[in-house]
Amino acid sequence: MSDLLAKPCTAFDGHRVLLSGPLVKVALAVKAATDNRSSNAILVFDDATGRVIDLDLRGSEADIVERMSQPPRAHAGRYRPRADEATGPAKEMVSEPRGRGRPKLGVVAREVTLLPRHWDWLATQPGGASAALRRLVDEARRSGGTRQQKRATQEAAYQFMLAHTVVEAIDRTARRSSSH
Repeated sequence: MSDLLAKPCTAFDGHRVLLSGPLVKVALAVKAATDNRSSNAILVFDDATGRVIDLDLRGSEADIVERMSQPPRAHAGRYRPRADEATGPAKEMVSEPRGRGRPKLGVVAREVTLLPRHWDWLATQPGGASAALRRLVDEARRSGGTRQQKRATQEAAYQFMLAHTVVEAIDRTARRSSSH
């Protein structure tokens, strides 16, 4: 089962928990609830991030599972190449034979903006600036785990509360407009 299908999430039908579990099971439960014409707004949350998950519930259950089994499409962005740019092994197979220099090890070149004193310090580090930055990032990931986890938990709670607030506002607006 793919990571996406097994992603832990929770669906709420209004204020009631509809189902908590792997995304594929939750999606099918949401499909069944919407087919039964639930009057409440149904929201599905990613348990890890608290963010709302949008589900495409068109078609049969098999169609839904098939769509969810497909890898997500990557969108071009600041640090991601456009779809028409070949990357990784496919690009290497198309290009001419490898010449001199270090082999490609999955290293991605990106821009880093630092002050001159930072560049001066990096220049004195063994292995050069890139190796020093990799060591610093690895060390920060190892030692900052609890602080990062606390921040991620706070962000998840915020996302959950934000979605709940939006749904409550929509419900209030709908009740006001139906009473007039």
